[in-house]
Amino acid sequence: MNRSNFLKKRVFPLESERLDEMQETYREVADAMAKYFDDFTIISGMKNENGTITDGYFVVGGKDRRIIKFKKSSLQEFIQIKKENVSVTATINDKKERFDEVYYREWGVCVSKPDKDKNNKDTEHYYFDLFKYADASSNGEKEYSFEEQWTGKYWMNGEKIYWKTLDFGRISSSKYLSNPIPNIKLVVKVEGFGCDTHVNGAVVNHIQFQPRLENSYYPYYKAPYSYTTFPASFSFGATFKVTNFSAEITYAANEGGRSQNYLTVYYTKL
Repeated sequence: MNRSNFLKKRVFPLESERLDEMQETYREVADAMAKYFDDFTIISGMKNENGTITDGYFVVGGKDRRIIKFKKSSLQEFIQIKKENVSVTATINDKKERFDEVYYREWGVCVSKPDKDKNNKDTEHYYFDLFKYADASSNGEKEYSFEEQWTGKYWMNGEKIYWKTLDFGRISSSKYLSNPIPNIKLVVKVEGFGCDTHVNGAVVNHIQFQPRLENSYYPYYKAPYSYTTFPASFSFGATFKVTNFSAEITYAANEGGRSQNYLTVYYTKL
């Protein structure tokens, strides 16, 4: 980073050139960081807490991407960038002088529909759904949730990949959920488990739901639209299926059920 050493034997004069130098230094660093992220990336904060999007920072701007502060606001359809020109009054040689539009500042908020900023007719606005979290785009996922989330990734045809965890609760032999994921199109991946809870809170009798490896004893799954059966040598385990109409888990006859059962489904939508 560029560096200015102001603290010398004598007081260094703070002039407009020095302020410009400082501004350019910080802007270069911020612009370089912005280019590390994709457009429409949330790099910190902006979490949905009971319908309120928290403070944070995001990146927009296409080729000229920049980092913008987001101010806490109610979740709505658009993120709009507000801009404000700032004027200041200073005393110079015992005389007050006004300096118009010394700088401008910008920030993002949620709005229900784009509106025209009084100081800038071309205020930018973007659909909130366009944005992805930096951790999602890097790692493909956020926190597990019973609500539908976008993973931050796309299928090969450009369709967004979503994910959602289904809670089956207690299963004695099998359980069927009707249309738990409306408008599901392609099931990309399914993972999950069943278990019992011990009296001290530890899980026991844990079984994973995952694709079966050939000639192995993993629970068997054939994606994504048909029932499957266990191989003849399979004496324990469970099967599951997910379609655009239902989700179901079935335990083997001599396996019994589990008190807690979850499936996490990765999918595209119609």
